[in-house]
Amino acid sequence: MKKKYSKNIYLISLFLFAFIFNFYVASKGVFPIDTFLHYDSASRILDGIIPVRDYWVVHGVTLDYFQALFFLIFGINWSSYILHSSIFNALISIATFIYFLKIGLKQEYSILLSLSFSILAYPISGTPFIDQHAIFLSLFAFYFFFFGIKNNLKYLFFVPILFGLAFFSKPVPTVYLMFLMTFSFIFYLFTSKRFYIIKLPLIGSVFFLVALYLFILSQKIDLEMFLTQLIYYPISIGGGRFSSLNVNYDKIISNYKFILLPIVFSIFLLKNSFNKFTKDIKIFNFLIFTLFSFLCIYHQLLTKNQNFIFFLIPINLAFLILFLDEKLTDKSGVKYKSLIFGILIFCLFVTFKYHFRFNVDRKFHDLQNTNLETTASAEKIHSSLSSLKWKTSNFEDPLNELAIINNVVKEVEKSDKKIILMTNHNFISSISSKKIYTISRTYDSISFPSKNNLYFNKFKSFLDDQINSKNVQQIFIFIPDSDLQFSLKRYVLEYFDPDCLEIGKSDKYLAKIDLINCELK
Repeated sequence: MKKKYSKNIYLISLFLFAFIFNFYVASKGVFPIDTFLHYDSASRILDGIIPVRDYWVVHGVTLDYFQALFFLIFGINWSSYILHSSIFNALISIATFIYFLKIGLKQEYSILLSLSFSILAYPISGTPFIDQHAIFLSLFAFYFFFFGIKNNLKYLFFVPILFGLAFFSKPVPTVYLMFLMTFSFIFYLFTSKRFYIIKLPLIGSVFFLVALYLFILSQKIDLEMFLTQLIYYPISIGGGRFSSLNVNYDKIISNYKFILLPIVFSIFLLKNSFNKFTKDIKIFNFLIFTLFSFLCIYHQLLTKNQNFIFFLIPINLAFLILFLDEKLTDKSGVKYKSLIFGILIFCLFVTFKYHFRFNVDRKFHDLQNTNLETTASAEKIHSSLSSLKWKTSNFEDPLNELAIINNVVKEVEKSDKKIILMTNHNFISSISSKKIYTISRTYDSISFPSKNNLYFNKFKSFLDDQINSKNVQQIFIFIPDSDLQFSLKRYVLEYFDPDCLEIGKSDKYLAKIDLINCELK
């Protein structure tokens, strides 16, 4: 009874800490394209403007609909936005704590490692983000697989559903992790001879596919366009990255040494025990999470994004402690206590190291060289953003940037025409009284096909349909972290005949283009 009581106290404390910690760090600093990635797109869903059908997306529709639900319940505001990611951080931290207990780790070690996990998991981004959702939904699937084969088979029903949601957050690394899960599950079936358990994940797979088909029908999304935007086009991007991948082993060791070290020590402890891995569920799980770690590292190398996989450190340390517990029978001895103490100090060290680099300096959002002591309240833009502390790397004075944004909002609302706004400040549509269209959720090098891409003509046809069906007469471009002429060329002139465009007076950051009987090139 006392043990159950202490477990409940740990669960409540961990949930509150993980939630509050993410909620706090998420409001410090802004990197527009990432910070607001799902803000306008979620609020547009509530207005009946649907991703894939009404504007081009590359991935991430799972988050858009999750966030739309939060906006529907709690209102369209910044707090509602980061409530989403904060709850998600709390839930995945709780699941990690339960997983540690299920594999046999002591409560006191489980809670310390789970607290470390909660600091290194979602707070690195803070705001809802596709990579984090994809990898954590996949992590949930691995936990549910273990809970299913060890405690309750019903968990297996949810494994393919979690992977499906993860895939439509971001196909990679989800696809890699799905292959790992499939291989692990098949291997488990043949070694355990429990072939009857396959029916639950099969039913879950059918359920997800039927639900997905009904969802596409209900949203009136063209199936071919759905496949193009969310599968075919991302593959065309990923293929180029794969062919240009240059593996630098020194860099891998330098960047991911703290993820790899616990794995190396665990392998050393298990050097004479691997022949038992078909019978020992702990070794089986260790091997799965070792491959999970390698695939996450591979994904980071392939995408070349900021690192965000340091949450793997406490997971790998959990296995190291578990194997030490088995190897050293004298738990009261100095050697055992010293080793465990050393591991926990190591965990504390790396947690604080990456906490300061990513949660304090906000490196994931490229703010590590920005003075975050001189922020301004985003309430100066709109009351719904009141708790956000505004500061980007583009402007030394945040008040100057807020004034520029307010001017853009005024210019947009002054227009008496139907407009498309091209911007990575994806909150303007949500705070404006004017109905604003977009052709893409984001504007960067891969947001939609350029001339050398296989799906260039497909996008041009989609763009033409959107312009005509919505009777768009004007385009505004506001992308202050990019050269305005480059943006004009990449996002407009690459698709339209210049003779049908009337480019109005522009300031340094804002361009206004009138469409006059336009036809695409």
